[in-house]
Amino acid sequence: MNWNRKELKLRAKKTIKRNYIQYIIVCLVIAIVAGGYTTSHLNTDLLRDSDKIKPPAVVDSVVKILDGFGITNLYSEQEEVINRVEDKFNLRNATEGFFATIINNSGASRSFVIGLLNTINQLIFNNRFLQSTIMIISTILIICFWLFIQNILIVGQSRFFIENKSYSNTKIDRILFIYRIGRIRHTAYIMFCKYIFNFLWFFTIIGGFIKYYDYKMIPFIVAENPEISRKDAWKLSHEMMLGNKWKAFKLDLSFLIWHILSLLTFGIIRYLYLNPLIGASYSELYFVLREEAIKNKLPLSVYFNDKYLTNPIDKTAEVYPVELYTIPEKHKKDWLQLDYDRKYSLTSYILIFFSIAFVGWIWEIVLHLLKQGVFVNRGTMLGPWLPIYGTGTLLMLILLKPFVEKPLVLFPSAMVICGVLEYFTSWALEKLFNTTWWNYKNVFFNINGRVCFEGLLFFAIGGFLIIYFIAPLIDEFLQYIPIKIKRITCLILILLFTLDLSQSVTNPNTGKGISRTISYNQLYENKESLSLNEN
Repeated sequence: MNWNRKELKLRAKKTIKRNYIQYIIVCLVIAIVAGGYTTSHLNTDLLRDSDKIKPPAVVDSVVKILDGFGITNLYSEQEEVINRVEDKFNLRNATEGFFATIINNSGASRSFVIGLLNTINQLIFNNRFLQSTIMIISTILIICFWLFIQNILIVGQSRFFIENKSYSNTKIDRILFIYRIGRIRHTAYIMFCKYIFNFLWFFTIIGGFIKYYDYKMIPFIVAENPEISRKDAWKLSHEMMLGNKWKAFKLDLSFLIWHILSLLTFGIIRYLYLNPLIGASYSELYFVLREEAIKNKLPLSVYFNDKYLTNPIDKTAEVYPVELYTIPEKHKKDWLQLDYDRKYSLTSYILIFFSIAFVGWIWEIVLHLLKQGVFVNRGTMLGPWLPIYGTGTLLMLILLKPFVEKPLVLFPSAMVICGVLEYFTSWALEKLFNTTWWNYKNVFFNINGRVCFEGLLFFAIGGFLIIYFIAPLIDEFLQYIPIKIKRITCLILILLFTLDLSQSVTNPNTGKGISRTISYNQLYENKESLSLNEN
């Protein structure tokens, strides 16, 4: 079939423009939670073999194992570009940081393979029972997360894309589509087979690329008709991509300049523009190939039975008519109305503060557990909270409210707020206790080791999700709790927090894996470094 990728991308850009904020949030959720956009061979995950990332020994050994099969030496030209960028911007000294850890421990395919091999390595070769037990449990959780969350959300994202084609106000919660219609296990099975087959085909190198594009339409097909069998989904995607695989490859190649710009902007362009553009472009391609299949009366085209995707019952409709879908939604939550431009009550602010502070505490603990294999109570306080996360959340919700309709202004503003808060907190803790709880001196583009660009980018992305998705979701949930219970809960939390704070002021939480005492020589070096920077 003759389709033009420029026209495809032009239509994609128009689709994104009319629902821009929702597009960004959906793609951001999928990129972070579901590991979306990591299977593209033009992706920044090529950095895994560079000196920017200093992986654990076991991960390095796994990469070497995969190298032996010829899997990770496929993209030499793109790696050369990345190496030149690293040299120019002195990225080779950036051996630590949040994203280095995330890249080493996340991603659908790599998480599963490395987690499994890591478990075997720990259990059999190193004979370390505790670490092996932790890795076994972690691997099981990763597999379950991958099967029933990551893969399901990727199909849900495809549903959001194809609905947004005809409905300009498609909601973010459409990514939960599969959960609502109760087709979780069947969808998980299809996506699991897609991954396994594609992975096995990559052992033949060329076959892996061919099948990668052969299976390209499967998430969209399942998103339209989740009752399709695995075999028919395979065959239908194959028929749709006949004669289109090379053109799809060139479509991917046309995003190369944006991938390079994303590297130069530390991923900002990727999250704010590239990921939505890729998703919208393939959504447009799906409808082109879908129309052609129906026109040619392919036997399996009967599965394209969702007529409301392309023919709205009402031309003025902005939202897909869920009640007319072929499968009724069994788990629809009427309360899930994610209005991000809302007014929060005082009790909501307090409970959101403690919710995010708790999530931040869990995040820090899990991150340290994955890196070191040891459980420690992170932070300066004894309780299950990190107040810097909660404080940053409140500052962004309050100060950035005027910019909720301007994400391009909100994003850098969130970076500034998080940077000021983190720098001041680090400085205050150091002055009060002569101790540091974090240090970014080995992270690229840091300021006195207190803040770094990578960390600020991560916090800004988190802030983006909090403002547009997480905080409204928490607030909606709180609406169903009686006001008296909320007030009592707030009072109890504030009392416990105050007691913890009074204890931490005189005896903060310290120790290995938590903090590091600064010596006199280090203080002298810090002052000398600061004076040089000022000069």
